[in-house]
Amino acid sequence: TLDKVGKGEAIKYGMEKSKGDVIAFFPSDNEYSVQDLEKVITPIMLNQSKAVFGSRMIKNILEDELSKIYKNNTLTLLLSKYGGKLINLVILALYNKAISDPFTSIKAFDSKLLKSLTLHKKGFDLDFEIFVKLFNKKCFFLEVPVDYKPRTPKQGKKITAIDGLKCLLYIVFSKLF
Repeated sequence: TLDKVGKGEAIKYGMEKSKGDVIAFFPSDNEYSVQDLEKVITPIMLNQSKAVFGSRMIKNILEDELSKIYKNNTLTLLLSKYGGKLINLVILALYNKAISDPFTSIKAFDSKLLKSLTLHKKGFDLDFEIFVKLFNKKCFFLEVPVDYKPRTPKQGKKITAIDGLKCLLYIVFSKLF
């Protein structure tokens, strides 16, 4: 069953079972608005891009919401607020590509392109494996603004600083080795 596997394994299972021209990643935890799926899928349907990432940062939603969630835990607030920015700087330095919201969970891809990637990661780092492999294929991707209502760890938020570190290490080691 899929209830005991990581995010990456669940996404790869969905990719394997998909039959359409577009594959979208959308979490079922009510953090993102279902209406934003259309914004993410439309550029692919109009052949404007083969990959589209929903960005919480374009509207600057994330920073305001993080302060509300982590108000009593300064370390977690700082890691969450600046961890994505650090990873974005590393991506910019190593790949000469900026991504405003590296940890976004709403994305869409041309299914043939996504299925052409050989993917190995099993957790949150799968998103970064996809990014690196798209970059290596010289695949341009768009970012579109999306709404976001984050959950607290008590409400079931699962990503941790360890997950962020794994993503950072994957980005660095995949470029250097």
